[in-house]
This record gives sequence, C-alpha cells and structure tokens, in this order.
Amino acid sequence: MMESYFVRTLGMHRVYNSAFMHMLKNQDNKKYRDMIKATLEYDPDILKRYVNFMNNPDEETAIAQFGDGDKYFGVCTLLATLPGLPMFGHGQIEGFREKYGMEYQRAYWDESPNEGLIEEHRRRIFPLLKMRWLFSESRYFQLFDAYDGYGNVLESVFAYTNGDDNQMTMVLYNNQYERVEGWINHSAPKLVKDGGERHLETVSLAESLRLRRGVRRFLVYRNFNNGKTYLYPSSKLFEEGLRVSFNGYETKVFTNIYEVEDIDGVYERLYEKYQGHGIQDLAHEISVLYLGPFFEAVEPVKGQKFYKDLKAILEGKGSAVNRRNVMQTLGSCYTYMEEFDSLFSKIGLNLHIMKPQMILDVLNRLDDVCRFPVFANANMIIGYDLPRIFASAFLTLPFLSANATLEEGVRVVQHLQLDRFFETDASILARCAILTAKQDLDIRVLLEDKTFLDLIGRNEYQGIRWFRGEAFQECMYLAVFAKAIGN
Repeated sequence: MMESYFVRTLGMHRVYNSAFMHMLKNQDNKKYRDMIKATLEYDPDILKRYVNFMNNPDEETAIAQFGDGDKYFGVCTLLATLPGLPMFGHGQIEGFREKYGMEYQRAYWDESPNEGLIEEHRRRIFPLLKMRWLFSESRYFQLFDAYDGYGNVLESVFAYTNGDDNQMTMVLYNNQYERVEGWINHSAPKLVKDGGERHLETVSLAESLRLRRGVRRFLVYRNFNNGKTYLYPSSKLFEEGLRVSFNGYETKVFTNIYEVEDIDGVYERLYEKYQGHGIQDLAHEISVLYLGPFFEAVEPVKGQKFYKDLKAILEGKGSAVNRRNVMQTLGSCYTYMEEFDSLFSKIGLNLHIMKPQMILDVLNRLDDVCRFPVFANANMIIGYDLPRIFASAFLTLPFLSANATLEEGVRVVQHLQLDRFFETDASILARCAILTAKQDLDIRVLLEDKTFLDLIGRNEYQGIRWFRGEAFQECMYLAVFAKAIGN
C-alpha cells in the first residue's frame, strides 16, 4: 500500500489506490478510515489524486471479490462519491466473472451481461456519477466518526459530507454484515490552508452542512436511495448530532440538502406527524396542511344535501329550491375562501372574487341546458362522478384566469388537492378543467392538446395512439356540456 508515498514523496499526479479495493473487500474498515484521516491531516487535496477501483487486470473481478448484492453496491457507492477518480473495470457493470488482462487475446468464458445488475447500476450508481462535481473535490469534504451509546467508534460506518459552493451532500455506508446504530456529530481533524497559515480544524455536522442556529429552523434532505424527503430540527443537530442506524451493508446518500425557517409552524407539524420517517411528496404534504382551513370552509360542497341539489339540476329535474340551495352553498364557500387569500398564495394560486350574479348566471344556464334530454342523460354515461366533477369546477373557478386553458384548470385541481377533499380519483376530477376552459373545444383541437390526451388516458404502442374509450366518451360529453353552457 504505497499510495501515500507515491503522492506525498514522489509527487505523482495520479496513483492507483489499491487500498480502496483490498481494505474494503477485507472489511479492514478502521485501516482505510485511518488512511483517509491521515491524508486529511497531511493534505486533503491528495484525496483528489487517488484513482479508486474495485478490480484490475491483476486481481479477481469485482463480482468475485464483492459479490453482486448490497456490499458490492455499498462499496460502489463509495467509489462514485469519494474524492478522486472512480475507475470501473472491464465487465464490472455487466457482471462478468472471467478475469481479464493484457495476456488474454480473447474471452474464454461464454458470458452474457447480467441485465439485472446493469439495471441496478442505472438506478443506484449512474445518477451519482452524474453528480460527480459534488463529490470529486476535497475543499468541502469532511469525514465523521459514528459512535454507539457507550462512546465507542463504529469503525464499519463510513460517513462524510461534500459538495460545492451551492449545495451539500452526505454519504453513509455500513461495511459489515451486522446492524449498527449510533450518533454522528464531529468531523475528523482536517488541515486548513488559510493563506500562509496552516492549522487543523474540526467542525460539527451541522456546520459542515452550513446550517444556522435557530429554534424554528429545520434541515431538509432527500434520501437518494428511497426518494423520500426527511426533516430534522437544526437545533437538535447542533446539540446532539444526527442519529443513524444501518442494516448490514446498507447505504444512504442524502442530496438536495437545505435549511428552512419554519415561520408558520408547518414544518414542525410535519416533523411531529412523521416522527423521523420519510415523506414521499413534501410539497404535497405542505399544501395539505395549508389547505386545512380551506377544506373546512368548503365542506358543505361535498355534503349529501349539496350533492342531491346539484344532481337534480344535472338530471333536468332541478327546482327553484335546488338552485337556491346550490347558490347559497357556493356563495357561502366563496365568501370564506376570500378570507384565505394569503393561504392560497403560499401554494401558488391567485384568488379572484366571485360575484353572486356570476354564480347565478352559471346555474341558470346549467339548468336550462340540462332540461334537454341529451344532457340530462349524461348522468347515465358519467354516473356518480358527474356532480363531483361539476362541484370541482365550481371550486376552481375563483382561481382561473380569463383565458384559462385545460392545463391551467388541471393545475388548479392539483394545487387544491381536490382528490383528497372529495376522496375521488384525481384523474376523474381533473376533467372539470374541460368545463372551465376558455379555449377551443373542437375535437380536432382537443386531440392535439397534451392535457386532453392525458385526461383520456392516451398512450402509444408501436406507433399507434391508444386511449381509454370510457374516458374519451365522458370527456367529450363534458366538452359538449361546456359549449352548450358557454364555458
């Protein structure tokens, strides 16, 4: 293991780092971590000169040494995210097991690429290689020890942060079969060059991630391995560090790391709700919390009374009482909605005031149109969902521009989380955008509109465009409805 001598003493620009392969294969974790620590104390920039690899022509193949499971992909993650130059051997990604070298003129084994292994590389490794600018330098690289509850170093845990001027990442890997858990807080000493001054420096994990002290601040990060987003109080990270737990050979890569100030308490509520578990869609969950008061205000719209009154109108059997009830319910909801104008701006929507006369005009036109049997019979085509679709249209109207398109209408439905409110499939409620659109609803135009094609479940196979027949029929009925009402 002469790598350090070659770089430090002989000044070689690049050197093959065989210690990476041998020590990680043999799980000499302490030795390899000590080597990194020694390099950080001597000159961190040396890390950039190492060419890290998992096999070469003189050794067995990577698959033979590391297998093709979690250990292989854990070490491969280190290969992709440590400073230096990652080098993949011949046939490594394809899972070839025959040893190669310059003395071989041809392959002697009849091997086929392991498609499953290749796909795992596409999923777990290739995206990290596309982010190499966040891992390749040593300026922001910090190595951390993980400690168990008794203060012992968990030598099998590789934990480090790195990044650039704009964003940071964190990589964690447990290079042993046994499960471990503990805490990460302070970095290993690292040489800092400040002009002519040189000194060793240790930083906290919170400092390495560029967090700021504050009671109402939260660390937000995405776990690359499962795609979920996590929250962690910044103050807790400063005081205690990060609690971690790993199964054998488990890898965790944190990206999209940033800090937020929890001005209105929404992050605190989410943190308490999920208790350290991952959030599949953070923006969605934040919207749901913001929309809580809105859902309460418009609760009557999904009530049985409103449903029956609106259904009677749509069936061509509406009375003055039905119209008055729908009018009063909508008017009350719109009045409450005006009180939440600042709330809607937080989820990217602008509220426009709905005047009572506008609501009355729409209801009167709807009642007139539904007196015709062809429209009243639409209930037989669309069934139970039709009143929900019209109710969704009424709720989205105050947020639409004067020249609203199908795309805008669908976006408002999504922002208002109406699928959660009505407990109805989002793809069905999104069809209300057809009723509120101000664009041309001619079938020839619609069949060139991407949003409409999504609404009818369009897909292409072997150059042929397909769509779901029922969805197409229902959407066309709504288009005719919209034309008859006058959008």
